Amino acid sequence: MNPLPNQAYRELLASPLSLAANLLLVDPSGLGGIHCKARVSPWRSAFMQQFSRAAAGLGPVIALAPHADERSLIGGVDWVASLQAGQSRFEAGVLGRVNKGILQIGMAERLQPAIAGLIAQAMDQPALQGTMPAAIAAPSAGTASSFACLLLDESLAEEAAAPGLLCCRLAFWITEAQWFDKPVHFLDSAVLERARKLLKQTAASPDVFQALSESALAFGVEDLRAPQFALRAFRALKALVLSLDRQVPEEDEVIAAVAAIVYGPRATRLPSASEVQSQGQDKPQPRQPADQETVAEELSAGDRHQSPAHLNHAQGEHQAASGKNDASAYQPVSHHHDVSEVQAPVSTSQVLAMTVAAAQALLPAGLLAAAALAATARSGASSVAGRSMTRSKAGLRGRSLGVREGSPGQRSRLHVLATIRAAVPWQGLRERPSQDAPLRIERSDLRVHRYEQRDQLTTVFVVDASGSAALHRLAEVKGAVALLLAQCYVRRDQVAVIAFRLDQAQLLLPPTRSLTRAKRQLVALPGGGGTPLASALALTAKLMVTWHRQGQQCQTIVLSDGKANIDLDGKPGRAKAMQDAHHQARLLARLRLAGSRLVWVDTAPRPSGEAQTMAEAMRASYCLLPYANAKGLAALAS
Repeated sequence: MNPLPNQAYRELLASPLSLAANLLLVDPSGLGGIHCKARVSPWRSAFMQQFSRAAAGLGPVIALAPHADERSLIGGVDWVASLQAGQSRFEAGVLGRVNKGILQIGMAERLQPAIAGLIAQAMDQPALQGTMPAAIAAPSAGTASSFACLLLDESLAEEAAAPGLLCCRLAFWITEAQWFDKPVHFLDSAVLERARKLLKQTAASPDVFQALSESALAFGVEDLRAPQFALRAFRALKALVLSLDRQVPEEDEVIAAVAAIVYGPRATRLPSASEVQSQGQDKPQPRQPADQETVAEELSAGDRHQSPAHLNHAQGEHQAASGKNDASAYQPVSHHHDVSEVQAPVSTSQVLAMTVAAAQALLPAGLLAAAALAATARSGASSVAGRSMTRSKAGLRGRSLGVREGSPGQRSRLHVLATIRAAVPWQGLRERPSQDAPLRIERSDLRVHRYEQRDQLTTVFVVDASGSAALHRLAEVKGAVALLLAQCYVRRDQVAVIAFRLDQAQLLLPPTRSLTRAKRQLVALPGGGGTPLASALALTAKLMVTWHRQGQQCQTIVLSDGKANIDLDGKPGRAKAMQDAHHQARLLARLRLAGSRLVWVDTAPRPSGEAQTMAEAMRASYCLLPYANAKGLAALAS
């Protein structure tokens, strides 16, 4: 065996960054890319230079600025060329030019969610169709484009990280500490090219499928993309080993390396050895062939008066039966081999135990804390700025903020007069394309409108007005709504109240900012009767969908003990009423995925199990306020 391939293979496994980079160069479109969490440093600059040189054989390496707009991504009308030529001219976007290459995104933590969504859509659907209207889309927008992403995330631990919808589509997550552990090694371009050719011929056995899937469950990885990435990384690493002219290592060694680099940053728990052993013992194990001594002992224990010839005949029958059973689960054993040459296959539980143990040995210390912190940063990227993020300055309507330099597109409109004003002072220095052209307009002259459109937030109070307990809370809810209405003149928010009692729910107060109307409706709010909770949740979902289609953001605060006794048909019966309420709560949970905020305030004197169960079904935040006041509810809704 050649020591040089051995050394290259060991150096590859020693550094997570080296392994991730080389595997990505073998299967860029299948592995998605790398999320590099590292600030600007000489180590990062050196890695980027080496990676760009190694990726030159794949395709173009294009850098994308974090402030890029939609037009620069997917192309569109070239306004300067169109004005000069007198007819439409199109230009391709970054996603059309990066075909089979690498898209490098610097300062990815500042990437806008809309731009990240377009990149994710391009990764999921390589044929970029329907991203722009056909009238303004570039002709190349319908061509297939496959690429890999290199996210350079410079955020700190407590800051918002790169968008999670992009990170989940990348196979490898590299932390800043892993940059300095080991030096980065890139294989020769000839080796990588040979590995890319061998990748099409490399396959994985069903045992590898099962081991990778169960390893994901053992580490608490819930993303379904992770096992797919792990399988592709397994095939890529196997192709790399073959391209190094090295003997293929044991599958458990390759699986452990792949599980450590793919599942490690995504892990939410570290399994113990007893858990892995118990998982393997719960599954039926295939029958393993026994040797001659074991067969002889079993037969002699059953009948010690058998002759040696009869014993040999029984051994042959036992061996034939064991070989027949093993053929269903493993490859058939050749009949030309002796029984002593047939080795017992390793069970799936043993493979899983070895894989998890080896992967744990390769994982860095403090992994779970870092992974949880990174997940929190990714999930808080869109909400870290609070209410100030609800202003939209790139729309086509709203309060005018003047003009700015930029290219018109789907979300920006050309300001013709401002463009002409910007181009006129430069006409004396510019050469006109023809005598008939009065002006020569360049890209720097283009001006677009600026608008500020503030998204409206509607806070919906769903009040349980049935019984004495709800009556005790009505005064506090009225005070909270009054406090919120006083803030609506500054924040331009709206407040609505839905009350449910007797056998139905009604919209007591439509979305309004009128103090007079709100006070009049709140004073006349009655109480007493049954608890039609299912009807209230159904009405809330219907109204929230309607308001969401009108461009409003909604947050719902339900004040109830969760003990429903009136079903959707208005008939009494606690069992049917609770079943209908749970069904409506699960429907409301879908609205939470669309961006709506849901809060359940338990109004019972003691914690109510029904309210907690209902909040879990609705995926709402649960709060117990046995001694709530108006200011507390107002702070909860802010």
